[in-house]
Amino acid sequence: MFAVFGIQRGATIVGEFACRLDFEKAPRTVANFVGLAEGGLPYVDFRRGHVERRQFYDGTKFHRVVAGFVIQGGSPNGLGSDGPGYTFRDEFDPALRHSRAGMLSMANSGLHSNGSQFFVTLAATPWLDDVHSVFGEVIEGMNVVTNVQQGDVIASVIIVRNGEPAQTFDVSAQGLPRVDDAIPRLQKTAGSFQLGYTQPANSEFFVFHSAEPAGPWSLLPEKEMHGPLPLSVARDVSSAAAGSDRQFFNVARGQYPDPIHTPPAVVGKRLTLANSSEAGTFALEFSLPTGTSGSFVLTPNGQPPINGTVGTHSWTREAYRGRLVAAMSGLTYRGWPVDQANISFAFDSAGGGFYAGSLINRIGEQAPLKGTFAVANLP
Repeated sequence: MFAVFGIQRGATIVGEFACRLDFEKAPRTVANFVGLAEGGLPYVDFRRGHVERRQFYDGTKFHRVVAGFVIQGGSPNGLGSDGPGYTFRDEFDPALRHSRAGMLSMANSGLHSNGSQFFVTLAATPWLDDVHSVFGEVIEGMNVVTNVQQGDVIASVIIVRNGEPAQTFDVSAQGLPRVDDAIPRLQKTAGSFQLGYTQPANSEFFVFHSAEPAGPWSLLPEKEMHGPLPLSVARDVSSAAAGSDRQFFNVARGQYPDPIHTPPAVVGKRLTLANSSEAGTFALEFSLPTGTSGSFVLTPNGQPPINGTVGTHSWTREAYRGRLVAAMSGLTYRGWPVDQANISFAFDSAGGGFYAGSLINRIGEQAPLKGTFAVANLP
């Protein structure tokens, strides 16, 4: 199976490059890319405020180009801050490595945060192995790849299926989330407007509203995600309807194939990390009683514990991971104070899982973190 990219710069055709897609070693990642490229997988169109099913990549840009490193695309808003409205798990194979220029791989922001963004390497980048999911490689047109500039447009992505295995490869049968319309029902109660829709287990919702049926559409900011238990709770949308004599709503739903164990927040929690990265073997425990204060204890093997404080911290909830970004004080790395922790937690159950991230010192050096963790309520 192959993907042929047509690249354009303004009115000028830059050229084409072709990638072999390794659907046998990375079936889920290839299914996501092919399904979006062909229009076979529905996704959330955040600009139009509804579920869409068309060629996702056509017309998007290479929004990030770093000479000697990568070219990156797949972001509809062209800023690298969006995707298809869902995430899916990492997929690694020992035969698929960032071993040379021309490797096609998924961009992410941490564990299990794949969406639609991808990159092509411009050199060997082995430090990305088992961090980003490789799913193909350039087999023709590397001169076009090296000529890509930031802002160049992906005019088209054409998928070529040669042979029966490629022709029968089903993008809908590879364990990806399923996106559809939730069909909302709006009800007026005493002093409020309530929006109701089916809320099955392990699902995520995006609520859009507009004063006109043709848009422009705005996304309600509050994230809505439900774990292993289905709910039936109406959502108060009075603030969206305020000041307008009419309001229209669309609700997009992402249905996940696996249980969502990521908690909505970690305030009131204790996170206990067992680290086994190149930074050393140690235990690191975060206690987070509020959103603006907390503490940590780092216990190196055979050495006294180091105590410190945690300041303001944020928690981003996704289906397959939670991301903690926390201000810290009381620890040093390479002689400089550690100011921040940036850690992704992948939950195998409600009680824990594995994590990866870093402690960042004042000059931007990162001490890598990796291992298993447990989460519990503070007493």
